[in-house]
Amino acid sequence: MGSNSALEHTIDKILTQTEKSILSNIQSALSESQKTLDNAIPKLEQEYEKVISDGKKEADKIEKQSLVVLI
Repeated sequence: MGSNSALEHTIDKILTQTEKSILSNIQSALSESQKTLDNAIPKLEQEYEKVISDGKKEADKIEKQSLVVLI
């Protein structure tokens, strides 16, 4: 029975080390993903503002064209 106990201890040790490694990798991936998202925010905000600005310009142009047609 002593060898079973030693085997179980070895398996538990390996499982614990594997669990710690996996959790560490997940935490690293989460941190890296958060950095990527944080770095993307300014560019996305800039693109959003450009889309809004371009949309307003296009709306103004269409409005002016509509007024010309009505006159």
